[in-house]
Amino acid sequence: MRSGPSPGAGGERGRSRGEVAGERGPVALGRLEPAGKVIDVSALPGDRLESLAVEENAEVRKSDPLATLDSRGLRELELQAYRSQRLEAESRRAAEEKLADARVAAAKAALNQARNYELDLRVEESKVAVLRQNLALAQATRRRLDELASTDLVSSQEREEQALAVAKAEAELKAAELALEKGRQAGKLAVAAAEADLEAALAAKQQTLSTIALESLKKREELAQAQWERTILRAPIDGTVLKIFLRPGETVGPTPVLQLADRRQMVALAEVYEADVKRIREGQEARVFSRAFPSPYDATGLSGTVSRIGKTIARPELKSLDPLAPADRHVIEVRVDLDPEGSKIAGDFIHLQVEVQFAPLGP
Repeated sequence: MRSGPSPGAGGERGRSRGEVAGERGPVALGRLEPAGKVIDVSALPGDRLESLAVEENAEVRKSDPLATLDSRGLRELELQAYRSQRLEAESRRAAEEKLADARVAAAKAALNQARNYELDLRVEESKVAVLRQNLALAQATRRRLDELASTDLVSSQEREEQALAVAKAEAELKAAELALEKGRQAGKLAVAAAEADLEAALAAKQQTLSTIALESLKKREELAQAQWERTILRAPIDGTVLKIFLRPGETVGPTPVLQLADRRQMVALAEVYEADVKRIREGQEARVFSRAFPSPYDATGLSGTVSRIGKTIARPELKSLDPLAPADRHVIEVRVDLDPEGSKIAGDFIHLQVEVQFAPLGP
């Protein structure tokens, strides 16, 4: 006979015994769970299971392969197709960018050349300055000859020749000034045209590169990569394979492919009678009892500590084996973390209904 409380004792029963004897805290029903819960490993419904890499009770490490789906071959072909499209787009983009850069460079060179028109204008301005000096000299000479017209020192022919020289200098100056102005206008137009060509070359480069949907192809490849990787189900945590629901050849449905859990830290989730919660504190010691435990734990129970007290009141999910236990009670969930020794034992009894005996709070 074990020395712990009898199985199936409800919160009300344990509470009254504790109050009469003065030596026990509350008693509640509970269930054993991994601290990290039982994890369902699932796949997209409609796929088919190709192979399993584990069996039940197998210990796995995080990211270890668990199973392979039948769609892996198809997903791999999709990934290769998108990868080929992306590589082709990158090659085409590089060639188009190189051509566009060459056009931009040519437009920049043409712009620089057009901006050098000011150097040519300086030469024309120098010519105009010389012609103005020549005209001024010719005009001064003509005035002097005109002043000597009443004397015999200057002939009429000399005066006519000088007048012709003045007229020629005026014509040459006017032609040079017109050429200078024309050069200015032509230079400005050339610069404007070169700038427009450069802008057009830059815009053409941008438009050409934008037509190559490289970024969208990269995203499609990333999506295909992710879908391909998901055809291998991998362990999300270190743990133990608890149950396998599907076998190779079966179609994936709403149920998981398998379940696993990390059994290194186990907890007991106790349903404490609402009137007994005031006698529970975080850090309070507790013992967990069940006849299913191997000897001597079936008598001594497993040790644990209260780590969390719930804040919501609900109807109990666990059913007491005691026919005298009240059926209309309400409970609050209290989590008890088992010590390493207790977790090792409880790890073989996930979901087992147990009895949780809380230590008295003391005076």
